[in-house]
Amino acid sequence: MSLSNRTFNELLNDLGDKTPAPGGGAVAPMVAALAAALGRMVLAYSIDKDALKEHREHNQQVMQHLEQLQEQATHCADEDATAYAALNALMKLDAADPRRQREWADAVSGAMAPPRNAIELCATLLDLLEQLNGTTNRWLGSDLAVAAILTAAAARAAAWNVRVNLTQMDDGPARDELQDDVESQIANLDQRARSLETALGA
Repeated sequence: MSLSNRTFNELLNDLGDKTPAPGGGAVAPMVAALAAALGRMVLAYSIDKDALKEHREHNQQVMQHLEQLQEQATHCADEDATAYAALNALMKLDAADPRRQREWADAVSGAMAPPRNAIELCATLLDLLEQLNGTTNRWLGSDLAVAAILTAAAARAAAWNVRVNLTQMDDGPARDELQDDVESQIANLDQRARSLETALGA
C-alpha cells in the first residue's frame, strides 16, 4: 500500500515497526509534502483577498505547483521504501554471492536516487515558498516560516540517506563528487530557509 494511502497512525506504526522500510528515507519526502501542504494553506487564505488581488494570478500558479510537488513528494517516499527494500535484500546475502555482486552497484545507485530527488524537490519547493513572502496573508507568516523550516529539514534528512549509501560506492572520485554536490545543496537550502525566516519575522 502506498504511504499516501495510509492513515497518519498507520504510517506512525509502520515507521515504528522493526522493518527496513519505511524509514528515514521515506520520512524526508513526507516532511516535504507537509511543507507543501502548509504553503497551500497559506495560499488558500490569500488568493481571494481583495487586498492581495494584484498577486492572485501568480498565487494561483504557485498553488498548482505546490499541489504537484506534494504529490511528487509522496511518490518519492514510496520510491525510497521500494529502493531500500531491494538494497536490504542484497545486504542479507553473502558478499561473495553472485547475485549480490551483479546487482549491488545498481541497487546502491537506486537507493540514492529517491533522496537525491527529494533534495531537488525541496529546492524547488523553497523557490515557491520564497515567492509567497509579501504576496500572501501576513497573518500566516508563521505558517510560511514553518513550511520553510520543514523544507530545510526534509532536505537535510534526505542528505543523510545519500551519505549512508555513499559508503557503499566503489568509485571513489564519483563518490566524492556526489558528496560535495549534496553538501553544497544542503548548505544553500539551509541558508535560504533561514533568510526566509528572518524576512518573515521582520
